Amino acid sequence: MLSGWKIIDINQAYIRWTGYSREELIGSLAEDLRLWVHPDDREKIAGMLRTTGEVNSEEILVRQKNGNVRIVFFSARFMETERELKDKIDDLEGKS
Repeated sequence: MLSGWKIIDINQAYIRWTGYSREELIGSLAEDLRLWVHPDDREKIAGMLRTTGEVNSEEILVRQKNGNVRIVFFSARFMETERELKDKIDDLEGKS
């Protein structure tokens, strides 16, 4: 099962909708916040991200901070941070 999904950016609508503050979301792991209602949805999204690098408007169930469950249209994309890019460069240099 995929784990370790760190939230690195979020839009204002998601902040309003979930009931979490931006500070609570940014840097948190999705599984720690219990956002995913069905783990198989997370795996389906992970497969799409692995295949295409992005997900656009996929209908899933997500849990709000107050425990309510709602239907959302989930969109995401992989983003490389400077640190991840540096790690990739270091790996390539080590293989030469």
